[in-house]
Amino acid sequence: MMGIALYATSLLLDRKLVKGSVVYLISVALKFATGFGFLGFLVLLGLRRAKYIIEISTALMAVAVIVASLRTNFQPWYLLYVMPFAVLRIEKRAIKYSLYILSIAGVLYYIPFLYSGNWDPPIPMILNYIILGAAALCLLVFLIFLPHSKKETN
Repeated sequence: MMGIALYATSLLLDRKLVKGSVVYLISVALKFATGFGFLGFLVLLGLRRAKYIIEISTALMAVAVIVASLRTNFQPWYLLYVMPFAVLRIEKRAIKYSLYILSIAGVLYYIPFLYSGNWDPPIPMILNYIILGAAALCLLVFLIFLPHSKKETN
């Protein structure tokens, strides 16, 4: 799903709109989560701002993670919706450090279960602390590095 979505994004950035759209729709047919990224493409196509497709796709795939987490509960592999797009902008320090934080939180997410052997309380509360702590750290990273982002390359 994500490999096809990234290939579609590459085609769209190369201005191959019809082929990129078809490939993106194939990705959506495999898993609906990439539909959020396709919506971003449609908006950018209307605005004629295709160069922002990576940023918009990353943000909209983050929305897909939130929607999937609200439907059931967060699973670390949901981060695979966001990370393939986010790494395309890894030169930005805030994104790079946030990806590190989220990756570590994804690994830590399973430790309470492995330690206790079940999902009974207080494990759900601990999992919420792990995710909320990672989100707070990511926000802090963005607040620290956002003022310096003009110095970085785009």
